Amino acid sequence: MLTTTEIIQQVESELQKFQNQWWKEYDSPQPSHIYHYTSLEGLVGILTSGKFFLSDVLASSDRSEIRHGFELADEVLRTRVAHPLCASTREILVLNPFLGIGETMFVYAVCFCPDSDVLTQWRAYSADGGFALGVDFVKVVTCAVAAEFAISKMLYDHRRQAALLEFTLDHATSLFDRLDTQIALLPASEAQDCRNRFAFEVGLSLVKSILRFKNEAFQSESEWRILALLTKDSLTADRLKFRARGRTVIPYIEMPFSPDLVTHIYRSPGPWPQSTEYGVRRLSASISPHVLCETSKLPL
Repeated sequence: MLTTTEIIQQVESELQKFQNQWWKEYDSPQPSHIYHYTSLEGLVGILTSGKFFLSDVLASSDRSEIRHGFELADEVLRTRVAHPLCASTREILVLNPFLGIGETMFVYAVCFCPDSDVLTQWRAYSADGGFALGVDFVKVVTCAVAAEFAISKMLYDHRRQAALLEFTLDHATSLFDRLDTQIALLPASEAQDCRNRFAFEVGLSLVKSILRFKNEAFQSESEWRILALLTKDSLTADRLKFRARGRTVIPYIEMPFSPDLVTHIYRSPGPWPQSTEYGVRRLSASISPHVLCETSKLPL
């Protein structure tokens, strides 16, 4: 007879294997380079510290991104409540909005684009001008994996988002039906706890997909993100940091990188003083003599 721990470990493994396989196909082919768009202050901060800063998504992004994914999950689960696992999973998501994200779990992200000269990205920094920091994709993957973070291409197609949630639930319910005979052998209270934990793991698997969903209106960005899903207990005082942005306080965590990861620095279009060009070239040379510094060819 399997124990509750053994059953949940099997559930975690099976669901993660499914996630890995689905997203591996979606993430291919991978770009040779990706670009992080930032302000002049952000560029200097990243390069002088040798770290990328992953911001808490609830503090730095429009919450409609996450809300969209959870609402879609609720729609899919509502059509499946006849199955006890789906009913329990939906109850967990409804009673514990965002599955505790922002209270017991926290999501941190830093965004990249596969293109170095994107008009919509430059417009976000057009007031003071901005920069696109180019990095080697393989090397940034290595850094993310070393930090136990995920690097993910965002999914914009609404139909594919819904299909992925359906596929995940198909896999989960099949797994539940297979394991429930083992769960039923446990003492009654332990069996109920095991089913609840099973439903939570399914909810967590759905959330891992939801964090990669974006509105179709932004599809032209083809965004990649480094994502970290962390528990409250893992955010020790030395790990969790804060910075001010306008009238907002942004919680963030850091991801160190090696200097050879940086390959390009692109400047946004528009007039730039010679002193800025000089200073940026000095900054890039201090990182590596091989970093290319160029200016956008696009008009604002």
